[in-house]
Amino acid sequence: MKEPLFRNSFIRDKSTANAITKIMILQTRLMKFVYVAAIISLVSEIAILIFKKGTPTPFYSMIFFTTYVITPLLFVLMCFGVRMHNVPKAGKSEEEFVFTDNEMVWTSAGKTYTFDIKNISVYYDGNDYILVIPSGKIPMIPAIKKDSFTLGDADGFTKFLKANGVRILK
Repeated sequence: MKEPLFRNSFIRDKSTANAITKIMILQTRLMKFVYVAAIISLVSEIAILIFKKGTPTPFYSMIFFTTYVITPLLFVLMCFGVRMHNVPKAGKSEEEFVFTDNEMVWTSAGKTYTFDIKNISVYYDGNDYILVIPSGKIPMIPAIKKDSFTLGDADGFTKFLKANGVRILK
């Protein structure tokens, strides 16, 4: 292995899962989709009320039910699923990330995963964590705690990712 440029280690627990959920759900395109869907539904409901002169129809009831019952329920279930997927099976696990100029080595719950930097498609930059999403099947979303760098720092790390062509999503 080449000389590391960045090293980060911390204990992953439920608070990490909560942070990942916040970054992945509330700050991503999914939330934008929910906002757009709610606005379209609201406009549709207003149009139906105006043109039907306030008389509820089955179509209006379906839109109302979908917008204000089904969509929030699905959203809550997705948040719960993302959160549960990112809690280690034992409740806690020691995470270590080592980045060289061309690869990421991630050790989680005693297993080691190696990814080429070119295979990291995107990263999410949250308040406390940076999520680095490599292509391929991974057991959990790699979350790098910003204040746990033992070599390098969070600002230098995000500059490193950008220099290697990794897209940032917010």
